[in-house]
Amino acid sequence: MPDPDGLKTAQVILKSDTLEKTPHIIMVSAYSHDEVMTRVDQLGIDGFLSKPVDKSILLESIVSIFVRKETVAIGSQSPTLAAPSQLRGARVLLAEDNEINRHIALELLSEAGVRIDIAVNGREAVEKVLADPDRYDAVLMDVQMPEMDGLEATRRIRAELGPEHLPIIAMTAHAMDFERRRCLDAGMVDHIAKPIDPKDLMETLARRLKRRAADTAPDSSGVDEPEPAPAPAVDWPPPPLLPDHLPPFGLAAALARLGGRRDLVRRIVAGFHESFAGAAPEMDRMLAENRLADLERLAHTLKSAAATLEATPLAEAAADLEYALHDGTLAAVPVLVVAVKDKLAPAVRAASTLADAGPPVVAASVREAVPAPFDRDKIRAILDEMQALFAKNSPKSRKLVAAVSESLDGRDFGEALDDMRRSLNRFDFRSAEKALAIIFERLETIK
Repeated sequence: MPDPDGLKTAQVILKSDTLEKTPHIIMVSAYSHDEVMTRVDQLGIDGFLSKPVDKSILLESIVSIFVRKETVAIGSQSPTLAAPSQLRGARVLLAEDNEINRHIALELLSEAGVRIDIAVNGREAVEKVLADPDRYDAVLMDVQMPEMDGLEATRRIRAELGPEHLPIIAMTAHAMDFERRRCLDAGMVDHIAKPIDPKDLMETLARRLKRRAADTAPDSSGVDEPEPAPAPAVDWPPPPLLPDHLPPFGLAAALARLGGRRDLVRRIVAGFHESFAGAAPEMDRMLAENRLADLERLAHTLKSAAATLEATPLAEAAADLEYALHDGTLAAVPVLVVAVKDKLAPAVRAASTLADAGPPVVAASVREAVPAPFDRDKIRAILDEMQALFAKNSPKSRKLVAAVSESLDGRDFGEALDDMRRSLNRFDFRSAEKALAIIFERLETIK
C-alpha cells in the first residue's frame, strides 16, 4: 500500500493506547524476504500470508489465531485431554533444544503413552534417525536449533531415506505461511505452533503417525512398564503451590493453553528460575567478550521461555535483542541488553518463589548419630530401575527419587542427589543419568 504501508499501519494499531480491544492482524504480501518476516515478527503480527493466498491456509491461519487465544478461568482444572488411541505405544523422536519446550512435550506425550527419545540439535536428530531408520513413528523437529537447524536436518534425513519413509513435523514459533512453506519444501509434512498447545500437539501427531492403532502392537520395550513401587515417606518440604497471580508471568493464559495443569505450570516457572537466574551477568560477559552468536542464542531461548509463560514484555525485549543481533544492528545491542535485564529481573524474582524445596538440611552430627539403615542391594535395585526409566525418558522415574534419598540419607550423596532431582524436574534425563552414575560409583565405596 502507499505510505503508510501495511507494516507501519499495523504498528500504529498494535501500539495504540486508545483502542478498547486490539484486533488480530494477518499481513498479506507478495514479498516474503527476511527483512519483511523479521519486521512482522518484531511487531507481534499474528500471521503472514504470501500472495497468491491459498484458501485453506487462509482459513487455517484465521482459526489458529482464535484457538490459541482462548482462555479459561484461573484456578480451574480443565478435564484431562483425551489422547488419541493411536498415540499409545508410538515411538517419537523429539528434536528440541529448549528445556521448557522439551519439558512440556515430554509430560504431555508421556501421559498419552508415547515413548520419546530426545535430540537437542539437528545433528543429533539426523544421527539418531539414520542409526535406526525404522525406530521412529514420527519426528517432532524444532526449526531453530544450534549446530544444525531443523530444516537442514530434515533435508539430510530425506536425502538418505526418501520423502515417504518418516513423518517429520515442524515445531516453530512462526505461524506464518512463508515459514510453513519453508518447512514443507525441506520435507516436513505438518507443523505445530509454539507456544505448544496440548490439543494441537496430540491431534497433529496422531494424524501424521506412520502407524495406526490397528497395527500398533504392544512390545517389550517399556511403554507399559509398571508403576514404580511407592516411595517411603520422606519429610521434605512440599513444593510451593502455584498462586493465582505471579507477575510478570501471565499464569491465566499459560494455564489455559496447558489444559489447566497447575503442577506442570509450577514446574515450568521453577525451571525458568533455574535456567535464567544467572542470565543477566552472562549476557554482560557475552557482550564484553564479543560472543554475539552465543548472546543471540540466549536471547532466542529466553524469548521462547518467556512466551510460554506469557511474560510478554520480557519476550518482546528478548526478541528485539535477538533480531538486532541477527540483522547486524550492533549499535543498538548494548541498550537492548539493558532492556532485557530490566524485564528479566522481576521474572527471576517471581520464579524464585516457586523453586523446588530440596531435602531438609540436617546437621552432620545428627546424621552421624542416627544413620539411616543401609541396604546396598535394595538401593542398587532402585537405582537399576531408575536407570531403565531414564533410558526411556520416562517421567515415572521422578517417583523413585524420594526412595533413593531416604535410603542414602546421612551419606555423601547430597550434591549428586540434588543434581538428579533438579534434572528430573526439567525432564533432562541425560543430566540425570550423569548424576546417577556418580551415585552408583559412590555406592560401591561405602563400607
